[in-house]
Amino acid sequence: GIGAAQDAARMERVVSFYEKLPRGRRPDEQPKGLFERYQARYFGKNPSAARKNTHSASSYSSIL
Repeated sequence: GIGAAQDAARMERVVSFYEKLPRGRRPDEQPKGLFERYQARYFGKNPSAARKNTHSASSYSSIL
């Protein structure tokens, strides 16, 4: 068609952009602050309800 060369050039730019992007999963972010390190250590990625409640109760009782 009339605009085939323009379309091909546009698609080449799109493909070259996506080729430069990183592949695979993004690496996990490391916790930075005190609170984030605490959460990562004691709660992890999939915390159980019992673990959350235990830490909440112990931290609450230590405040009182």
